[in-house]
Amino acid sequence: MSTNKVEEVVKKGAALLDSKKKGWALRVCVPELDMAEGTHCILGYVYGPNNRAESVYNADENGAKVCGYDTGMKRLFPKRQNDGWGGTYRSAHYDRDKEFGFDGRSSLRRFWLIEIGRRLAALAR
Repeated sequence: MSTNKVEEVVKKGAALLDSKKKGWALRVCVPELDMAEGTHCILGYVYGPNNRAESVYNADENGAKVCGYDTGMKRLFPKRQNDGWGGTYRSAHYDRDKEFGFDGRSSLRRFWLIEIGRRLAALAR
């Protein structure tokens, strides 16, 4: 995927989070941001538990542990079905990794850091 396309995808994702989860950028631990990890990616931080020292997992409606990525996908795209372990959300995560590739994940992180920085600067004003 081209760098321009990665940037476009990130901008759209940031705009979606702006509309769904005000102040989302404050929840991201920038030094630990890892776009290949479901608990440390953007959705992992934004939709993960508030107290990250306690756990990086949420409990779903059945009490099972789910990462913030899966929780975020379910809340942002409720019409998609999650069939549990290895379901559509997790599959989408892996499909994204295949699409962006290793270099793409690096670009994803870089562009997310830019979008986070913009939002944090706006909050500081």
